[in-house]
Amino acid sequence: MKIERTLCKVLGYLAAIAIIAFGFALSGKWTYLHSVGRIAVIEPIQGHTVHRLRSTTTYKAVFHFTTETGAKVVRTRSFPEELLPDLEAGKPVRVIYDPDKPRDFMLEGEPPSWIAVILGGFIMLLLLWRLS
Repeated sequence: MKIERTLCKVLGYLAAIAIIAFGFALSGKWTYLHSVGRIAVIEPIQGHTVHRLRSTTTYKAVFHFTTETGAKVVRTRSFPEELLPDLEAGKPVRVIYDPDKPRDFMLEGEPPSWIAVILGGFIMLLLLWRLS
């Protein structure tokens, strides 16, 4: 019984640490792109998909843009709901892309995602409270 509880605690902490590390990696990518990234304007999207799962809604679209060097980039990815009106209206939306890997881009105005860090911290606090 004690071994199972200890094992559960250790695995929980490892999972929480992994989630926190993933969150910091995502926010690091945001910082990196803002420091070295180049800006391009995406072409108007040809529609988008909406995925609903309980209380979460995810929007996805195929984004097309051309880099400074003339390379064409096409990639499907999710985007925040706040950009939906501009994308549907065909307004210019800018992306910040990595000049070495243009498929790594983010939409301008997209905030860094701290959700994974917060979730990992919450799991760790929950484990401390429940398994102590």
